[in-house]
Amino acid sequence: MPPPTNDETNAFLTEGGRIGKLGTLRDGWPYVNPIWYEWDGSTFWIIGKPLAQFVKNLKADERAFLVVDKDDFP
Repeated sequence: MPPPTNDETNAFLTEGGRIGKLGTLRDGWPYVNPIWYEWDGSTFWIIGKPLAQFVKNLKADERAFLVVDKDDFP
């Protein structure tokens, strides 16, 4: 299967209020949170409360990953 085009990627990331999974490191271990995000075509926008654990984790270690997938089963 060929990789998606930029238009297909933008459509996937902007349609229907998807929920992402943000992974950070907490004491060297993965810590994954469901998050809502905004995609503006070049940047993901994620807002967290200052005392949220994933925000604390990012302040301590900026390494992170974001997964966005479909809700429906193949």
